Amino acid sequence: MPHRCCFRLSVIDLRVGATLVVWCMVGIGVRAEAPRAQDRTESCRRFVQSFYDWYVPIALQDTDTWAPTTAIKARPASFDKRLAQLLTQDDQAQQGAADYVVTFEGDPLLLAQDLADHYTVTDVRIRRRSTCEATVHSLGPTLDQHAFVATLKARKMQWRFADFREVGRPESASVIHTLEGLASQRIRESQPKKH
Repeated sequence: MPHRCCFRLSVIDLRVGATLVVWCMVGIGVRAEAPRAQDRTESCRRFVQSFYDWYVPIALQDTDTWAPTTAIKARPASFDKRLAQLLTQDDQAQQGAADYVVTFEGDPLLLAQDLADHYTVTDVRIRRRSTCEATVHSLGPTLDQHAFVATLKARKMQWRFADFREVGRPESASVIHTLEGLASQRIRESQPKKH
């Protein structure tokens, strides 16, 4: 009979031990997840700040080439496919227009017509693991501070700009929605009018 008692004790010990192992694994997983989220936040912050440190001097230059087009050509991997496509179409539409504006007014990557000398990332939030929202503020002695949110998607272990919107504005007022609306309007206007 004592043998049976020991056997029961062993089964109980195994259950307790297995439970402890599971809890330890969960605890390790939670601890391991926090640095990865922190790493994603920091990598997004670095990517966005590095991009604007590179891009703003280009945008401030007075050239015939639209700054977003220069950015897409120089750094195509920095842009989500849809955003790059819409920006390219928008630039081509403006080049085909006479002297009037048929496209996005201002710089869609900075959400401004009057550009500041410097832009800095002030807040970064990770959403659904592969989406980053970075709040960017303009810094300049003559301009009021301007803020916008850059939305990025992670693709193949690299951040890519997917959309932009002003702080406090809904997603329906984003660059993507505006560019899609302009593209639709150009299509409607190019079709023959029905009498």
